[in-house]
Amino acid sequence: MRPFEGDRLQRCPQCLVNREDFHRASVKSKGNFAKHCNVCLGTTATGQPVHDQCLLCGKEINTDAAAVSHYKSRHDININQACTASDILRRYHPESFPELDLNQGYGLLLTRQDVLRHEIDPTIRELALRYHNTPALIMHDSRNILQGHRNAFFRFFECHPISLHSHVSDATNPQLLGSLIVHLQHWSSPPEHSPPPPPPMTAPRLAVMAGSYGAGYGSLAYHTVVERMQTVACGPRPFEVDMDPKTIMRQIKKAKNGGCVVFLVEVVRSRDGRAMAPDIWQATVEACKVHGLFLIVDEALTAIRCGAPFAHQLPEYRQHGRPDLVLFGKGVRTCGIAVDWDGVNMKNLAIAQLDEQINVILDWQVRFTEVATVDSLLQSWATIVAAQKQGWPQRAVEIGHALRQVLSSFNVDPASISGLNALIWLRVDKKTLQKMMVMPAGASKGWVRWLPTMDLVMASPDQLMTKMFGQGSASYRRQLGIFLFKHGWMLGVCSICGEAMETGEGSRTPCESCMARPCEFCEPEEHVCYM
Repeated sequence: MRPFEGDRLQRCPQCLVNREDFHRASVKSKGNFAKHCNVCLGTTATGQPVHDQCLLCGKEINTDAAAVSHYKSRHDININQACTASDILRRYHPESFPELDLNQGYGLLLTRQDVLRHEIDPTIRELALRYHNTPALIMHDSRNILQGHRNAFFRFFECHPISLHSHVSDATNPQLLGSLIVHLQHWSSPPEHSPPPPPPMTAPRLAVMAGSYGAGYGSLAYHTVVERMQTVACGPRPFEVDMDPKTIMRQIKKAKNGGCVVFLVEVVRSRDGRAMAPDIWQATVEACKVHGLFLIVDEALTAIRCGAPFAHQLPEYRQHGRPDLVLFGKGVRTCGIAVDWDGVNMKNLAIAQLDEQINVILDWQVRFTEVATVDSLLQSWATIVAAQKQGWPQRAVEIGHALRQVLSSFNVDPASISGLNALIWLRVDKKTLQKMMVMPAGASKGWVRWLPTMDLVMASPDQLMTKMFGQGSASYRRQLGIFLFKHGWMLGVCSICGEAMETGEGSRTPCESCMARPCEFCEPEEHVCYM
């Protein structure tokens, strides 16, 4: 895994200059080739060294020797073969490197950068340091943190988080949603001569679009794509709505009369990546408006990666109307329900003034001892600020285009690709997945997903093809293997099916050439390396 001959490094792993050429180029450098390899981060297109300033404090660095001296005196870091500048860059700025992991904790990570750093938002950074140093005292700032998170969420997503939970599935409880809707109706200021409020809900149900992903427990587990989770389903069975624009009006009326309190839809279907047609969205909004059924969209996976803050805000959907409630989670780093005051039914409640909207939110949240943990709120707040400041929705379009270029190079049939922009589903054969040598995320049977980060490096087709995919990525994969080996880490997802794998003692080790790590179900025999 190391470009050594005997005990001597013969070629710089970063700029790829060999020892002989390095010595020939500069008499002053003679005898310092090893030091160069430890400090080098590669060169620009014009041949200039990339490592011209400290990776930690930004101080200008002119020579290899100056770099070694600076890191030791200023940061107490010894630059050597065991800890190179590349190692420091990977540790403190992992977003600078393409990632073989297109699983990202099943979409949990939208970036690999430290969003709590000063450059993103100094206020959040100060609060994070205070939380780290005096976690008990930070509770005095909890209301301010909650307010900061709420304001940032509204600026970016154009709706307010009202009910926060530990997992997005918790927010699909029919009783919770029924109570929340009653709460919102209680605060409404409808015009005179409006119909009387509905009677109390005694047995609320969910209406869900046919073919949606479901959940791991509760009512939505009845139709989850993961069969073993169906065994724990309980509660009222959801009313399934066939997404046919010709019949959806009639179906929503039946759902409403059958005790359903909301209609839960996915703009991109989680089981196979099928995007909802705009005319179906239009028919859905119209049916929910006519029959007064609250419309809720599950955006836990689709936020940002689809090319807009929320997928339903893409122009082809936005022109037809807005949902009343939004489920969010995963990459946003907090989970829960947001309310859109201009939603198809919410706007009829006429809660139009900001101070009144905030009172509605606070009156609901007073029911919880802790609305959300401080650390999750800070991470979420910083992630949202970074997404807006760095233009992640726009970048998602570029990343999606770059990844589809990669798929074209593997001759993948466009009909086997679904999703929107950087949120990609693939239905390809095992051999193609083996050749790609990246870690996808599992989906329903026959499908895998690519859930990339929104880091800038992922938008470069050249970076993807030379460092992530194909035989051209061999050198980069060797460097990654050395780095992971130094720290005792390994990639924890199968490179074929996308399911999580054990990483402890006795677990299957990755291939030393390609770094792929298929599970024993996908590759029960000896690993086939395509490097």
